[in-house]
Amino acid sequence: MTEEQNNKEEIGSKVENVADGDEPKKKALQPLLWVIFIAIIILTFPETVILLFVGMLPTFVAFIIDRSPQKYLTCCVCAMNITGVFPGIYELWTTQNNISLALKIVTNIFDLSLMYLSAAIGWFIYSVVPPMIRVFIKVIGQQRINLLRGQQQNLVQEWGKNVANIISETKTEKNSSSHEINGEIKKDSTITESSTGVVE
Repeated sequence: MTEEQNNKEEIGSKVENVADGDEPKKKALQPLLWVIFIAIIILTFPETVILLFVGMLPTFVAFIIDRSPQKYLTCCVCAMNITGVFPGIYELWTTQNNISLALKIVTNIFDLSLMYLSAAIGWFIYSVVPPMIRVFIKVIGQQRINLLRGQQQNLVQEWGKNVANIISETKTEKNSSSHEINGEIKKDSTITESSTGVVE
């Protein structure tokens, strides 16, 4: 039984070593696979790559500028930028679909302005909408505070000012009890420390 267990352990360790050796190889091959994939796309669809490269330049700029881990600016600009590039891609795919038409679309002022203005709208949404939402949430929170204060005043008028005094007394009692518990814990810790010192 012991020999069989040793053989199983040796086989398991060999398998783990092989798996550990495969992981760096896979990580080293990933960039090469991406390069091959991008090269195939460029060679297969050069006209679409030209149109996307020129049209999506604002997205690339936003990706470089955006330092946040969530990349909200990049997502916002990219979403609107794609909507501006889509008419050019649709025209390219439904007509001649060659490099000359792609260059014609890219050099057309109207198409370029549509692509870049849509990206600018995405940039505007990113810069304007979050502050508006913050103000909206702040207003809602202030209204909620005012509503609770009004309910508090109604309770005081209905039950008297003793209600507020009871609440303050319960808060002070909780604080004093927590301080007493902390003091007892500190005393116990000092006693145990002194006792351990005596034992030594």
